[in-house]
Amino acid sequence: MRWIVDTRYLLEEIFGQGSRIYNTFASLKFHYEGGFLASAWDFEAERTRRNLEAYQNALGMADGILHAAIDQVNRKGLEGVYEGKDTPKESKYSLL
Repeated sequence: MRWIVDTRYLLEEIFGQGSRIYNTFASLKFHYEGGFLASAWDFEAERTRRNLEAYQNALGMADGILHAAIDQVNRKGLEGVYEGKDTPKESKYSLL
């Protein structure tokens, strides 16, 4: 959980709350959301299995988002990637 919070905070600081990178990462679900019918088999085991599957799927998507973030910084520089209410000059990570 710690890396999720730290990564989300870092992406917000670098890209801003208005960025696609930040919003896509922030919308990832690292746990299962949805219903399923419990039958005679073990409900807790099925819930654990679905949570693990959801976590692994979100982890794969997070990897892609972070690689896209690196690509953007490499193309535009830190000054060019911030999207939010602050200007890049006010961003903590501005190089100016």
